[in-house]
Amino acid sequence: TIASFLFPIFHLPFYERIFLFTDVALAAFAAYGVTYIASTLKARWGKSRALIPIASLALIFGLFFGNLWNEVTHTVPLMSDANIATIESIGNEVPSGATILTTSDEAPWFEGWTHAHIAAPGMLHDTHNFEAWTALWTGTSTEKTITFLNDFEKPFYISTFYRPEDLLGKVPPCIVPMNEHLWSVACEKQK
Repeated sequence: TIASFLFPIFHLPFYERIFLFTDVALAAFAAYGVTYIASTLKARWGKSRALIPIASLALIFGLFFGNLWNEVTHTVPLMSDANIATIESIGNEVPSGATILTTSDEAPWFEGWTHAHIAAPGMLHDTHNFEAWTALWTGTSTEKTITFLNDFEKPFYISTFYRPEDLLGKVPPCIVPMNEHLWSVACEKQK
């Protein structure tokens, strides 16, 4: 029961890779619980009477495994092979250690397939709060957008499978397209 409640709680920060192997630890913890229950039933009731509860546990485990098998075999990938190939090519186009600004849902993919630092709303390396991002998305001031973008380490790029307007709001003219999904940020803060 504890493992069943903890898994969804720990699942939320998995995309940030904070608790990367927590799901494995939870599975081991749950397995220990099942083993403990089975051995306790066997010790208290004997082999013959413990057979029914142990068979019930095996049936429940089989149903969970069947559900897992169905999910694995019928769920479509979150990112297509073509998109992953595009992300890999973007990783080859930007210098190692560059910063790439992308959307929150694309950030884990860019993190995994490039050698760049990833900046996205809500990521650990992002120093902006929700209000700052909201001001960027709804703002119309090019100067404020440039000031916001200058907070990120250089060299700095924007990459997304959406439109850059979806990520930045109003796009300043100093953002130069390099290809369909990659833009170079050459904005300088006005003095």
